[in-house]
Amino acid sequence: MTNGKGIAMPKKRVNGIPYEELNTVKIVDNNALYLSTVETSQINIVENLNWRQKSYESFKKRLEQVSKDYTGGYDEDLVVIHDPMIVDVDNKDNDLEENRVLVNFAALIPLNHNMKRVH
Repeated sequence: MTNGKGIAMPKKRVNGIPYEELNTVKIVDNNALYLSTVETSQINIVENLNWRQKSYESFKKRLEQVSKDYTGGYDEDLVVIHDPMIVDVDNKDNDLEENRVLVNFAALIPLNHNMKRVH
């Protein structure tokens, strides 16, 4: 099965609920900006507290790993986690009855410039 253009990949699942995910890290000034976007159904966001909690915990776990990769550690007091943002997806071309949404998570990780990095 193909999910968009590119490599064929199966959709991921949390508690049997399919979703698609995209993660990226960008260097902005003296920070690493970590972005995570998850596509899921609007019903899932509204009615499934367990899915929301597990998705946020998963984001925080990946954030810790990204922080360790870029700074050598994770300091919860220094990392700025922004509130998740929900964006509606235009479903006019799809045959799906349920509305799809994108959930965007974002965090800023301050970079430690005294750290020596091996490239």
